[in-house]
Amino acid sequence: MDTMRVMITDSEWKIMELLWEREPMTITQMTKALQESTGWTKHTIISFLKRMEDKDAVFYEDTGKAKQYYTLISREDAVNELIREFIRKVSNGNAALAIRMVIEASESELSGDEIAFLQTVLGERQKRAADSSDGN
Repeated sequence: MDTMRVMITDSEWKIMELLWEREPMTITQMTKALQESTGWTKHTIISFLKRMEDKDAVFYEDTGKAKQYYTLISREDAVNELIREFIRKVSNGNAALAIRMVIEASESELSGDEIAFLQTVLGERQKRAADSSDGN
């Protein structure tokens, strides 16, 4: 994803999740898939889709019978932006502090495997930092 930031609301996230799993989809298909869990009508879905089009999060192809909606943002890019926004909000951009806060706020203890995984990730980051400082 480029430097453009697309913030997806919680409601829009539900539509994006659906499209990431099943795209392309029509408004009717999305309404049927989301109506029971959200209570949203076709008109609600249309309103969300319009906002999402304005954000360049989704687009549609008009096939004559019905518009087929697709995502313009990958799930990975959306998750990464959400995490970047979280880090900016909770720790003024300090990733290490944000990670510490997440670990401390966790409702369960980290397992040995999870700790080992985090140590591996941090070791890789430390090596990249050392390599990049050697190249300066």
